[in-house]
Amino acid sequence: MQRETRTIPIVFAGVGDPVASGIVAQLDRPSGNVTGFAALEPSLGGKWLELLSEIALRLKRAAIMFNPDINPVSVKFMPSFETAARSLKVEAITAPVHDEVEIETAIIALGRDPGGGVVVTADAFVFARRAPIISARPDTTYRRSISPLPLSETAVCSPTAPT
Repeated sequence: MQRETRTIPIVFAGVGDPVASGIVAQLDRPSGNVTGFAALEPSLGGKWLELLSEIALRLKRAAIMFNPDINPVSVKFMPSFETAARSLKVEAITAPVHDEVEIETAIIALGRDPGGGVVVTADAFVFARRAPIISARPDTTYRRSISPLPLSETAVCSPTAPT
């Protein structure tokens, strides 16, 4: 469409990374006749952590879980995730996972001490396993707050200490 016109407005929706795709030069000022909505804006990493901290008031450590083979764009969320972690005084943990064993290992590590939490990104591998992520350790109590967030299909859950 961009090749056909420079005057008719073009609005895109649901594009994973419009800058990397070459649709726009930058998100905050796309310029030209093209604008729209990115599905996975890099600042979402920090926003997801902020939401997690609102439902897990004693949050001390938080992991962002993703499969780097399927969704390498998840790494783009790290700067905003880490910035939010610093402002919230939460330890930021990167949890790249490739299989169910690595998911369980990450959940066990987070659940060893009170105050652990996890942000589950929307990559097909991890998001499809959100239910097993919640129940990975039946001996651990989990705050069941898994629900899709608007436009991102990203779920948030927070392991909490047994009472």
